[in-house]
Amino acid sequence: MNLFVPTTPNPTSGFYLMVPEEEVIPLDMSVEDSFKVLISGGIINPESTQEQRIEEKR
Repeated sequence: MNLFVPTTPNPTSGFYLMVPEEEVIPLDMSVEDSFKVLISGGIINPESTQEQRIEEKR
């Protein structure tokens, strides 16, 4: 599978990776939430991700 990995703070730059499909972990995250994480450098986490973590700990 070919993946584009954007870099911060400019998500239009980045690099391509060729990764075996069995090593890819699909995320249930919207494009909007993905860009929030990307632009913030990982400081801002989407609410849906935080809710999933809370549920997993229970």
